[in-house]
Amino acid sequence: MKILVIGSCRNSDLESKVELSKEIAEELGKELALRGHEVVTGGAGGLQGTLVTSYKKNNGKIWTVYFASGEEKEENARPLEKTKADEEIITGYNYAVRDAFYTGEADAVVALSGKLLTFAEIIHAARNYKKKVFQLEMGDNIQRIRESSELQEKVFVSNDIPKGLDFLEGKILAYSL
Repeated sequence: MKILVIGSCRNSDLESKVELSKEIAEELGKELALRGHEVVTGGAGGLQGTLVTSYKKNNGKIWTVYFASGEEKEENARPLEKTKADEEIITGYNYAVRDAFYTGEADAVVALSGKLLTFAEIIHAARNYKKKVFQLEMGDNIQRIRESSELQEKVFVSNDIPKGLDFLEGKILAYSL
């Protein structure tokens, strides 16, 4: 499967994250690699950078990063450990169009900690594209998901990574909130 990972792609975000969040991102990257999934991101820093570094260290197949613009690539998308993407695509689109484009291309979505733009991507994935979404139980969006009866039915919220990936893969059908 092609898994889109959204949320926390700026290196400045890492400064505000607790060590547990980085450990979860590393574990998720490793599990995505071990299960043979492709990974797609919209950035390469922050928790996404931690995840893709772990993914590639664990022999992940393909990592593709979609940038909105060349400027974005330079300002917020460098992984701390200089992990190189297998494919870098500069779409030339604004964030909203880029988000719609890569969400439509993915088979499922994993949301790390994120803010309102990540929440908009979750809504877009679950509502418009009918994608399965696994939200790690961290960050500002958990309460927003809990307040939406529609999202409660479509987004699996947990820090249990194997269970969350089982949900995306269709091995379990239950939602968790």
